Amino acid sequence: MANLAALKEQLKQQLAAVEEHEKALGESLKPQSVSEVDDLHAKLQGAMDELKTRRAELEKEEKSKGKEPAK
Repeated sequence: MANLAALKEQLKQQLAAVEEHEKALGESLKPQSVSEVDDLHAKLQGAMDELKTRRAELEKEEKSKGKEPAK
């Protein structure tokens, strides 16, 4: 039984270490500076603009085919 308790404790410690590593990894994936945030924001805004343009194109195509645009 002592062996089982020791294995259980070892497993708990290893799990805690893995969770701490996951937390650190998650933080490292976030932007680390104002410059990085601004760059990501600009890229996201560019993607939003592309989607807006594509939506307008699709609406125009649907209208020319006599369909109501999707909402």
